[in-house]
Amino acid sequence: MCRSKKIPAIEAEFNEPFEECVKGFALMGYSIRATASAMDISPSLLSALCKTRNLRHYFKPQRELNDSCRGGTPKGTNHRQNYSDEYLLSLVRQHPNCKHFVKQTHVDYKTVRRHWGNLPWREIVAIAMEQ
Repeated sequence: MCRSKKIPAIEAEFNEPFEECVKGFALMGYSIRATASAMDISPSLLSALCKTRNLRHYFKPQRELNDSCRGGTPKGTNHRQNYSDEYLLSLVRQHPNCKHFVKQTHVDYKTVRRHWGNLPWREIVAIAMEQ
């Protein structure tokens, strides 16, 4: 059985057994990814836990998921989000720590690095702080 030290913390936070927490999110139409995010665990860990605890069947098919959990974009639309250099630098100034940047802004750090020819993160932070 797949075990995790995070399960007791999840049970304490939601004040119910882990299985009931997962079942509740699933029945509300949340995806495994969204449920894992709410529980502050990785989707792969939640998926493994669901498999070993036979909870996978509670999750709805993608077409029936909560609107906030539906992935993808409509056909014919551009998948890329185009950020201006100024916007990205303002975000880097606000969140110079890479880990916090990604968590707070939901912008992949690789996106920022691509804007500046794959400079190391610390050099991008230095550029942002100069402006």
